[in-house]
Amino acid sequence: ICTELGHRLKRRRLAALLTREEVAERAGLSPGAVRNLENRGAATTETLVRVVQALGAVDELDALFRPRATSID
Repeated sequence: ICTELGHRLKRRRLAALLTREEVAERAGLSPGAVRNLENRGAATTETLVRVVQALGAVDELDALFRPRATSID
């Protein structure tokens, strides 16, 4: 799951025509931290969130953790 998430973020970065260095600068991270996330899915939660923010994908991350409505039926 983590590796696939990293690959998806890389595809998103490339679609936005951003370099790894540009994303790292926007996120306040080293290019190596972004590379580790993209290639291996290895990152802290903070790194993941910073990259998601740098890519403008916060709404998608928020939707992932939004509570689901439950019925009392």
